[in-house]
Amino acid sequence: MSGSLSDGLRILVGSMLFFWLVGVACDWDERGSRRPTLILEVVDQASNPEKKIQFDKSRARRYLERALGTSKAFSLGEEDDPGAYRARLRIVLASEREAGGESPVGVYRAVQVDLELKQRRSQGGDRISVEGKQFLVQDPGRQDRDDGFDAVLEMAIHHAVDVADLQMDLRFMERAALRQVLHSEQLDRRLMALRTLQQRKESELVPEMIELLRDPDSDVVIEAVGALVFHKDQRAARPLIKSTSQRDSVYLLQIITALGELGGVDAKGFLFTLAAGHQVESIRRRAHEVYVELEATDPRIAQMGRAVALPKPVPKDGRVK
Repeated sequence: MSGSLSDGLRILVGSMLFFWLVGVACDWDERGSRRPTLILEVVDQASNPEKKIQFDKSRARRYLERALGTSKAFSLGEEDDPGAYRARLRIVLASEREAGGESPVGVYRAVQVDLELKQRRSQGGDRISVEGKQFLVQDPGRQDRDDGFDAVLEMAIHHAVDVADLQMDLRFMERAALRQVLHSEQLDRRLMALRTLQQRKESELVPEMIELLRDPDSDVVIEAVGALVFHKDQRAARPLIKSTSQRDSVYLLQIITALGELGGVDAKGFLFTLAAGHQVESIRRRAHEVYVELEATDPRIAQMGRAVALPKPVPKDGRVK
């Protein structure tokens, strides 16, 4: 009996030791996959004495340390850590207003931070740049103003690190999972997925990028344009042209440049039309410049020949002759 008990204890202890060692190994692997990060700078651009808004940069640094401590992709590091990222945090916006319409129920306070994580060029030169935005409706009778903004600041910093985690995760995400992120209801996730697709070729996802040209958020639309230009897929030309409908001249100028990168018959035709007769002089001039560059550099255009005469350069007075 005592022998069996001893054997049982040995098996139990052995099993416990095995699972403990596995747990330690898994934990080490998880920590090993996190990128060491050194906090270089905290910049306060949002404090405003006239509005009595004041942030404490030392507190902001502590909040960033806490956020990096719970990050999935980053961890607090030292100067000599190989491949270490260097973090720069900027507090860029702070605002408040009464919440609740005609019968205020509190004060709406919002904070935005920008976080840059960057390696030295000699260690890889990788760079991640994200925003963290948060807001709270607070009771001014129960919470001091500085403490109120401070609480929102901490949330914004944690949000920025969460977005940086997502951006790192997206780089290695399988295509099917990345497609789901492109359809996410969360703005940050759509933005990060599109930024990833400006560095990672996934031609199968071009239809999803085209679909996001109709996104209600203008930032998503601009990121979608950038992703489509990176992929240089001719399927994007007509949707890009169509997306200029009911948009301003600034957006149209961006699409003109994008079409110059894509090239092709559709781009050529649209640029010719703009250069020949758009009512805004700056649009005509830019369209003409890109048209000429496209004709000189795109062999497909050069081989097609000119179906019609090239529009004359737009004179300085803006009149098309």
